[in-house]
Amino acid sequence: MAADIALFAGQAAVYIPLLKIDELQRANMIQELIPFQHLLPAFTLPSRESLTRFLNAYFDGVYLHMPFIHCASFDPAKHPLELVLAMMAAGAQYRYEHSKGRMLYYASKIIFQEKQRVKDRGILTTQQPSPITPITFPAYPVRSTITDDLRCLLNLAIYANWQQNVELVRDACDYQSLLVRLLRDTSLTEDNATSADVSCLDWQTWLQLEADRRAKLFGFAFLNLQSIAYNLPPIFLSDEINLRLPCTCDEWRTVDEAHWKQVRQGIHQEQSLFQDALFLLLSEESAAPVSPSRAIPSPTANLILIHGLLQRILLNRQAAMSPTMPEVNIFTNALSRWTSTWQLAPESSLDPLNPNGPIPFTSTALLGLAYTRLQLDLGPSRRLKSRDPTDIARGLLTSPDIQRSPHLLPALLHATHALSIPVNLGVEYVSRSHAFVWSIQHALCGLEFAVLVDKWLKCIGRSMEKQPLKEHEQRLLDWIRRVVEEGRSSIDDGAPLSEALDCDRLAFYVVKLWARIMRGNAQWPFVDVIGHSLELYANGAGLSGSHP
Repeated sequence: MAADIALFAGQAAVYIPLLKIDELQRANMIQELIPFQHLLPAFTLPSRESLTRFLNAYFDGVYLHMPFIHCASFDPAKHPLELVLAMMAAGAQYRYEHSKGRMLYYASKIIFQEKQRVKDRGILTTQQPSPITPITFPAYPVRSTITDDLRCLLNLAIYANWQQNVELVRDACDYQSLLVRLLRDTSLTEDNATSADVSCLDWQTWLQLEADRRAKLFGFAFLNLQSIAYNLPPIFLSDEINLRLPCTCDEWRTVDEAHWKQVRQGIHQEQSLFQDALFLLLSEESAAPVSPSRAIPSPTANLILIHGLLQRILLNRQAAMSPTMPEVNIFTNALSRWTSTWQLAPESSLDPLNPNGPIPFTSTALLGLAYTRLQLDLGPSRRLKSRDPTDIARGLLTSPDIQRSPHLLPALLHATHALSIPVNLGVEYVSRSHAFVWSIQHALCGLEFAVLVDKWLKCIGRSMEKQPLKEHEQRLLDWIRRVVEEGRSSIDDGAPLSEALDCDRLAFYVVKLWARIMRGNAQWPFVDVIGHSLELYANGAGLSGSHP
């Protein structure tokens, strides 16, 4: 195995192995490239130092937000070349080596597509044998399983989906149908009888089952994220998948059989099946969020569950102009139950620098997005697929206004809290160090939070003379003012605020702060596009003719 794993006396909260690609491994990778040389005439495999850097960057970056490959046991030699190249392409993004990332991405994509073409021809030949011309297929050094294909395609989609290049965005959307096909070609259901008892399993068998399960669940989560980003109808419904939810952080971090058995001694209940957990969240009769007979959902399980709830809300929104009050109440209660289960997980924290990783923090951003979508549907107005900040800003400026309502309070509280976190960390720090505390999900959520608070503040400004502020509105307004003042004071070139801010100016600065946080992201251009769009939206100059 090509991993030099440094084990410390105290187990690290997030276990990241130090992977090294040596010259022999690189030579083997070059050998694996030989069958594809005619398709990759200009491709040169980077140095072993670069490959090592990119692979470790993958586990430092992508993995922390989407842990569907087990890092402690990962051996590049045991996985198909196209999967390893796709991981390295995403890793190169986190090392700001974009040209190498693109080169690795295209190599992985071409190899993956060629292997899929050969597999499809093999299936077709088996179904319709030809007695005239026998077809031979190349023998690849490492055969890929359907789960490997799923992991590779998911990493390719992750890389392509958040670029600024429209061609790559088109690639990511084209991957949707194949990703769904691969998901449906696997087993998407489990039951308690076949999956609950792990006492008869060894660590390697258990780990393979858990890793396969996570690849499918994160495939669902990524497709759902695409639906949110581009206002696409969900192509893969939550009803189609009923796997056991991802295991605890401690189980997933185990490094060998002995370590796993030690951790398993403290596990008394297995994670629930996805459909059972989702049903309990949405059930009107569900009183307690977690009964003694059920396991507390792990942070990763909670992430999958909030995606399940979000998809239901999106479908409800697309089926009607706005959800009815009974529907809103059902979803609000479900989100409240989800919050209760999130709070029970010992790893859950609102700290973006949580040593257990960013997933609990990211989940709460998606929770805020769910509350926001119940009140304001910006999906049709954002035009994010265009990657044109001016077009995106115009769409946001023409989106519907909102009316004052106590039902807006949960969404507004989440939106304000989401801004307060980067402000408290330091706007300049967060804007220059997204790799440590931020993710694509936060950019998507931040866009909608900025517009929601902007619209609410402008609504308050228009109506407060005729309709005095209620106590909860005044408290929220005061909180937003404190967050804005702190945010402005933390910007190096921010002029001190000497005047009291009216609602319109406050709205302007809320959006400008979000824009500042997202501008200059050199890792994922998509985030910078959102930041630029928010700048144009805040200014309104040349777009709507208004300027606060």
